[in-house]
Amino acid sequence: MRLVTIVAAVVLSAVALTLDIPGQKDASANVPTPPSARTGAPGETHCGSCHAGNSGNQTVTLTAVPPVTEYIPGNSYNIALGIDDPGMIRWGFEATALKDSDNSMAGTFTTLVDTHVTTLSAGGRTYVCHTTNGAVAPGNPTDGTWWGTPDGPVAWLFTWTAPPQGSGDVTFYAATVSADGNNSDTGDNTYTVNMTLTEASTVPVTSTTWGKIKNRYK
Repeated sequence: MRLVTIVAAVVLSAVALTLDIPGQKDASANVPTPPSARTGAPGETHCGSCHAGNSGNQTVTLTAVPPVTEYIPGNSYNIALGIDDPGMIRWGFEATALKDSDNSMAGTFTTLVDTHVTTLSAGGRTYVCHTTNGAVAPGNPTDGTWWGTPDGPVAWLFTWTAPPQGSGDVTFYAATVSADGNNSDTGDNTYTVNMTLTEASTVPVTSTTWGKIKNRYK
């Protein structure tokens, strides 16, 4: 079974997060990767700056796998983004993770799990996004845009390593596009979605001695 089928089944079974549906824009499509700073995060645009279309019926889920609501500083987590949209046939995304305190970059991304994703960097932020092998026709299983997968669901999986202790809450921002595959900038649907993870509280460690232990239990 293909990775996308497994991940999509996990992702789309989770509770979908609230969507922010942007209006139409006129621009041209971008491959093999989207431009940086297109996640809908503070100070950024989204996929709607390059793709124009309707709001559509896309379902977008952004979740940790397995699901968590908080992170332990320095730990690594698999994050999945899944989408489906009736009538669409090509797909894309871009995401980043920022500290809520100052909107600076939070943690790091790696793409070892899924070869359909890659990373970009710009303006002090790192982005994870779809990639492609330069496919000129649908149906290539290594194409990161899953061109030729009608209606979805499709999904991408990447690994995020949490920032150090004291970073505070972190919000993931992601923008997606569902395309009709006509190689034009019209007829596509774009959305944004986000997910916040709270920094886990730490348990204070109190030093002790063998003498203190004996005294405690005598």
